[in-house]
Amino acid sequence: AGFSESYVKGKVKQMMEQIPSGSLCFWVSPSFSSSKYLAKRKAVETWLKDSLKAYTRVKCSLLTSIDEMSKQKACSSFNSSDGLHMTSCGSQLWGELISRKLCALGRL
Repeated sequence: AGFSESYVKGKVKQMMEQIPSGSLCFWVSPSFSSSKYLAKRKAVETWLKDSLKAYTRVKCSLLTSIDEMSKQKACSSFNSSDGLHMTSCGSQLWGELISRKLCALGRL
């Protein structure tokens, strides 16, 4: 949550350059968090989208979760007391959401 846009985009490019052409590539964006960190996580999600669009040698699918997880009702406490890390319930919901998204991409 403390990284700058240029740092994130530079790291994404650096990692993308290590992926062989023709590979399957999936990026998982940051998960939902408390309001203290939410704006930064949404910004990182946007930076990831921009970075992946700009990189043409390898096409990656971006799996987002912030909007869906912000609407969840299953966990009374999604984030731990620090507002950054997920509780066990939140982790399970998030993992299930990302798994469903991966499976849906596999059916395309």
